Amino acid sequence: MRWNRLFWPLILIIVGGLLLLNNLKIINVNLWEVIIPIALILMGLSALTGSLQHASRKASQSLSIPAEGATSARIRIRYGAGRVTVMGQDMPGQLLSGAFEGGVEEVIRRDGNALNVDLNASSDNWLWWDGGQRAWSFGLSKAIPVALDIEMGAAETRFDLTDVKVTDLRLKTGASSTSLSMPANVGMTTARLEGGAASISVQIPPEVAARIRWEGGISSINIDTKRFPQSGNTYESKNYAEAKNKLDLRIEMGMGSVDIR
Repeated sequence: MRWNRLFWPLILIIVGGLLLLNNLKIINVNLWEVIIPIALILMGLSALTGSLQHASRKASQSLSIPAEGATSARIRIRYGAGRVTVMGQDMPGQLLSGAFEGGVEEVIRRDGNALNVDLNASSDNWLWWDGGQRAWSFGLSKAIPVALDIEMGAAETRFDLTDVKVTDLRLKTGASSTSLSMPANVGMTTARLEGGAASISVQIPPEVAARIRWEGGISSINIDTKRFPQSGNTYESKNYAEAKNKLDLRIEMGMGSVDIR
């Protein structure tokens, strides 16, 4: 049983019980003198057990998701603070495999030949205690076309998708530092990046043509205009229309910086 789910119910039960006994004249106590020590004891137990749970999880942080004949996949990633590293890997029969320090909660659904996967940061943290540093590092199959929907918090992330068949990418990030390498040989990739106070570095493979549309608040963008000539808020490769592999990229930034090469 996890303390983050027990703490407030226990406090309410104890307070309600003491109020009832006090009103019935069964006991006569100063409630504050009782409640505060009990709350501190429960908080201490919560912090202790949270650390112990984290320590016990470290030995079993691996996760592998079999492809089971899927010809496409959609993966949703919801992540708070920490570090994330994702890259393409040769792993026959697998969609995803890696290590998830700090915990992961996965939901897997199959729809015909498509797999839908949700990866969420573990919810067994209590209030402000994280129980340790969270760090995810996993590989994605190079063989299965995939759509990625990613939401990050205050994270340091590296997505090397050069060898991954990403057809659609949605990345929303907060106060973070993100390095993103785009797919090299997919045909057409549609991508949308949304950032708050973020620093985002995007690498587009030389063989990929790109159309880049930019909307920014108090932010800056640095783009190789020799490779991607500018017209207003749009930057586009000269051979975009006829290119075999192309990227349609839309960027919306609040405060932060974007560097594209």
